[in-house]
Amino acid sequence: TLLEAKHGEKLDDDARKIIGVSTAATGRMRALINDLLSFSQVGSAGAFETVNLNNVVADVLVEQQADIQQTGAVVEVG
Repeated sequence: TLLEAKHGEKLDDDARKIIGVSTAATGRMRALINDLLSFSQVGSAGAFETVNLNNVVADVLVEQQADIQQTGAVVEVG
């Protein structure tokens, strides 16, 4: 990222982790927006594809890891 390129040597591990999580979330948001735009053009009769929900859950858990740890939440999947 631009922030890492400009200030990489000054960033600690926590800052790098936050940047990584934010970058991943930005990528998912971009994909969601593009998918919504595609869906709006196709209408409700669009083609669907199979999604591995284990991957979705894993991504959400990584993104929300700090909040989960901070609140002591327990996430059960299954």
